[in-house]
Amino acid sequence: MNFKTTQCHGINCFPSNRTCQRIEQSWIQEIDQSYDNTSDQFILTYDINFCSCYSPQNILNQCQNNTPIAVAHSDARFITYNPYDDTLIVLGDTFIAQYFASNLTRFRNISVTVVPLSMVIDSKNIYITFSSNFSVNLYDMNLRFNQTIRISSSSSSSRFYGLALWKNGLLVTDDQMNLIRFINLTTMNISIYLDLTSYNIEPFNIAINNNYLYISQRSSTVIYVYDLVSFSMNSLRFSSSTSLYRLANDPYCNRLWFGTQTATYTSVPIVHLGMRTIDVYQAKGVLATAKVYKIEFDANYSMYTVSLNENYFYKYQMSSIFCDKN
Repeated sequence: MNFKTTQCHGINCFPSNRTCQRIEQSWIQEIDQSYDNTSDQFILTYDINFCSCYSPQNILNQCQNNTPIAVAHSDARFITYNPYDDTLIVLGDTFIAQYFASNLTRFRNISVTVVPLSMVIDSKNIYITFSSNFSVNLYDMNLRFNQTIRISSSSSSSRFYGLALWKNGLLVTDDQMNLIRFINLTTMNISIYLDLTSYNIEPFNIAINNNYLYISQRSSTVIYVYDLVSFSMNSLRFSSSTSLYRLANDPYCNRLWFGTQTATYTSVPIVHLGMRTIDVYQAKGVLATAKVYKIEFDANYSMYTVSLNENYFYKYQMSSIFCDKN
């Protein structure tokens, strides 16, 4: 029996098509069987690729001696990586801009008269909520406007800070009405999906993973976890010193990263989605002294941060090889 073992320990040592990174299993095993006529024996060859997620602390350690690249963008408040074309889309109070992730060149922008709040992207469209006109706007991948979806709200102070793709539509939060609505993108019908009044939850950000809806409240220490199958609610509570803000899905590993509404980013809150547990990790270097309201990653695990009411967003480039140990 012959064994051929290949260990993958770094983001850049994975196969170029990243198939190893995107799977949920911790390892892949392939078995080839052949017959040796000379020895009258079967030969089994095992080809094992170990694919592990790097701990958040390992990733944060990369920032210890990492000077971020500052990119000017007036009143930047939200940043999202578009994996379909390797670009970044940044929301500012007066304009929305698109950048190449590779060189951070701005190549497209549109002016807005209402402050954009949140955004999600699928393979065809970009969806953006706005602050005072109770709407979700649909844009194509070139930021060309397609249509506006109006959402009625009985509170003039309602804000739609949370968006998530779900089945054939969008889930949209309403912080003042304690609601999460569903927009069917096929029929454009809008319905109340979840009334959070009895839980006393003012929803801010949301994310969906494996039939669980994660709901955060601004400046709160609690994450609510709603089971979309059994329709039950549970909660996860960080320490009293953790003031949560925007959340972001990890592009390769099963977890959520949170920005915080604090002056520095010394403590980084994480939700491990597989077991639905929480941890707090320590930022390193310049990142630890920064104000980080939202964190984002691109396909190469470079990290982007943005803060409310500042005129820049920042890119922390990851080193070419990660440490072998988590």
